[in-house]
Amino acid sequence: MTRVDVHAHYYPPALYELLERLTGQSQRRMPTTMPGFARHVPIEGQLELMDGAGIDAMVMSLGNTPPYYPAGDVAADAACGGNDLYVDLHTRFPQRFYAFIGLPLPHVDAALEELERGLQLPGVVGVGLGCSVLGQPLDDPTFDPLFAELNRRRTVVFIHPVGAGGGPNSQDFSLTWMLASRFEDTIAMARLILSGLTLRYPDIRFVIPHLGGTMSLFLQRIDNVAERNGWREQHSSDLMPSDLARRFWFDTVNEQHTALRCACETFGVDRVMLGTDWPMLAPEMLKHFVDYVPEALPAEDARRVLDVNAARLLGLSN
Repeated sequence: MTRVDVHAHYYPPALYELLERLTGQSQRRMPTTMPGFARHVPIEGQLELMDGAGIDAMVMSLGNTPPYYPAGDVAADAACGGNDLYVDLHTRFPQRFYAFIGLPLPHVDAALEELERGLQLPGVVGVGLGCSVLGQPLDDPTFDPLFAELNRRRTVVFIHPVGAGGGPNSQDFSLTWMLASRFEDTIAMARLILSGLTLRYPDIRFVIPHLGGTMSLFLQRIDNVAERNGWREQHSSDLMPSDLARRFWFDTVNEQHTALRCACETFGVDRVMLGTDWPMLAPEMLKHFVDYVPEALPAEDARRVLDVNAARLLGLSN
């Protein structure tokens, strides 16, 4: 099997230059020298680090820079240009880099057009969406035509926080990305389930990063509340929210051994895949984000997480 890192990002200078040209605003770029970030590592150096960590391929996504703008033309051009940069990376290194394309939301017609174009491009294995879109939740009925098409295509959809924050008092101490982003994961996943979206569109294959945020801690509570609120009658389904949660996929970005074991036990080891969140880590930490998996799990479970599940989901098996 192929060892695939499903959670990585690519922020070349050309991406920021594109966004600055389209928006007329300076873009907040990743630090080039700050400890804890790998933005300054060239692609050739990144490939060496991947080899040292035993990573065969990375799937790149736009992460916290999705092409979400109020102006439809800006969003469409940002999505198209960003996706083309990712496809160019795949073209240069066809066995090492793949892409989850971005879509120009909240503009559904333009998103459908870019989806049609983008999924035909080389190296594209799915779609990347933010946990919310300019304040709108993903289950907003406005987006139903998009999810219907994603469902028809059985698309892999990778969800990622956008830095929307976690409510009052979450702005200090780096909490927006340290902790609040994990609640973005949790709330986005919960809404996809509780709104009935995953019942209506069961063939979309959603991936939630960071071990699913905090969702593994609350499945029984969600079932209990849903039962009291008439879930079965409302959705005409015997499937409870916890059943639907176990149909998602998750990545290993976390580092905490007990958290990884909890996610594997809660969702099933076949639903957990390698992720590193490159380049949001120091270069020397890349191997650590791989090695903590076999440190935390039995050997056969670690093998499935590292070398089987992602390649199988994305159709990248040797």
